[in-house]
Amino acid sequence: MEREEVYKPYKGEKVYIRRPKYEEISYINRLWSDEETTGELGGPFSLTAEKAKTWYPKMVNPTDGKNFYCLIFNNHNEPVGEVSFHRYDTKTKTAELNIKIESIYRGNGYSTEALYLLLNYYFFEFGGETMNDPVLLENKRGQHFLLKFGFDHIESEKDVFLLRMTKDKFIDLYV
Repeated sequence: MEREEVYKPYKGEKVYIRRPKYEEISYINRLWSDEETTGELGGPFSLTAEKAKTWYPKMVNPTDGKNFYCLIFNNHNEPVGEVSFHRYDTKTKTAELNIKIESIYRGNGYSTEALYLLLNYYFFEFGGETMNDPVLLENKRGQHFLLKFGFDHIESEKDVFLLRMTKDKFIDLYV
């Protein structure tokens, strides 16, 4: 993949998403370590320089083909969060969603647009068929957001609040 393709942005009206450059790991670490942002997501996590050396090639460039990670930027070119998918299964064409908006930027509609951009890429360029998000039971905000977006609650899971979006449902709702 050519360098310019790696950092190609996917643009909406309020935000754009793109894969981060390696030097932007400092923002990712700040985002992940912010208690207010990550509290209901399982708490803060530190991306050490050593972990970043293995995380970046797996998730961002060149990726292992099962993960796709982007930062979310507002129209002022400020990073405001992240959106990604993980653990893509080539047999079932299913992956797990991750979306996180920095607490100070919540309430601006950024997450809805960033999620749309990611799912549009996932379903129509990447070739995925189903996106799951095993949301923590205590993360009521995340559950509400994904249900409002159109995800279905899969009640068979008891340890998490499993939400699912299929390509067909995405097409029905947004295309």
